[in-house]
Amino acid sequence: MTRIATDLTKDKELIASLREGFAGKLYGDDGWEDVSSSDEEKGLAFDDENDISMAAVATIAAILEVLCNNKDSSSDIEYEVSGLGKFKVSPIKDGYNTTLTFDKQFKANCKSDKLSDELAGE
Repeated sequence: MTRIATDLTKDKELIASLREGFAGKLYGDDGWEDVSSSDEEKGLAFDDENDISMAAVATIAAILEVLCNNKDSSSDIEYEVSGLGKFKVSPIKDGYNTTLTFDKQFKANCKSDKLSDELAGE
């Protein structure tokens, strides 16, 4: 995961998009749009590009784990990943709709410059 996250930081455009996505914004016709209606629903803010890429890799790995563990399900799946949050995966035509609600500990870690260490278990 660390190697993949390190490689991700080289793609500045992707990192910029991940920063906006984690901040709770959606990409629409007019660019990135803030869709949060309250402070509680706000996304995550990162100072360090390494933290953004590590969070992205952990999220992708968790989504893949959810899908692999529930590949035969035809209904919504809720799946909690300790230290990250709760995923909700809903099958839709030609794919899945996935949401992630970050837990309080993960949000607290994001306020620190040591998120990568926390995710890596150091």
